[in-house]
Amino acid sequence: MHEEKSVIINRRKRFTPLEVHVEGGCGDLSRLLQRGFTLIELLVVISIIALLMSILMPALDRLKKQARTVICQSNLHEWGIVFTMYVGDNHGRFPKGWTEDNGGFAGGHEWPNVVWDYYRDAKLRFCPTATKSLCAEHRKTFWAWIEPDEMEHSQYYPAQGSYGKNEWCSNPPFDISEPTGRHSFGANSWRTASTKGAGNIPLMSDCCWAGGFPLDTDTPPQYPNDIWLGDNELRRWCINRHGGYINIVFMDNAVAKTALKQLWRLKWGRAFNTHLADPTWPNWMLPLPQH
Repeated sequence: MHEEKSVIINRRKRFTPLEVHVEGGCGDLSRLLQRGFTLIELLVVISIIALLMSILMPALDRLKKQARTVICQSNLHEWGIVFTMYVGDNHGRFPKGWTEDNGGFAGGHEWPNVVWDYYRDAKLRFCPTATKSLCAEHRKTFWAWIEPDEMEHSQYYPAQGSYGKNEWCSNPPFDISEPTGRHSFGANSWRTASTKGAGNIPLMSDCCWAGGFPLDTDTPPQYPNDIWLGDNELRRWCINRHGGYINIVFMDNAVAKTALKQLWRLKWGRAFNTHLADPTWPNWMLPLPQH
């Protein structure tokens, strides 16, 4: 009876016997336990690890890019708040902005200087994808701008950043002579944030310079870093910094990831015609998203 119970228990546990052969008083168990991997086994393990890395690395890279995009959008949301506070303290009006009549940058009217008391953290001027600065002659997609000469009298000298303000969101003097070159300041400027269609008017965004005055006749860059070309100022924003998009905070404080091809459909200035035919897209922009 006891033997039958023992057999039943052993069947349930399904023991796997380990055979150890003794030769000359010494068993083979220690050699069995100390045996290392063979070359084939090592190669198989390495191949599996390499395969997993090839799968995980693109996913991690996408996560990093998404994180940078989220931080960028958060920064621009803060800029929306900064300008809301400034406008609230200045009779509903934007800063004077850059104009030849009030001295441009040297006159201290550029946005980093004017709203300094409302942010006080220079890091807020940088998109996390573009934190290293290049001089004014070398503007590139993933580099911040720096201009140590024109803003040397400001409290944040030297001027650096990777966001740019739509300078049509300005309040230039009413007696300014116009047109001044390419800029008809009075006719094109959005002097106040209380404007119809504010959700389609860019205020601040990813940019390779501190700002500019986009016109509907501006053409796209012919290659990714074909950014600085005279007065073709919309190119300063047409930079592939977020996978075919840039981040923009609009005049109504909404932040949106905006396709580069949609930049010609935004109401940058009062006279900007958003209903013109699309410009001729260069080859590098053809595969980019339309919306």
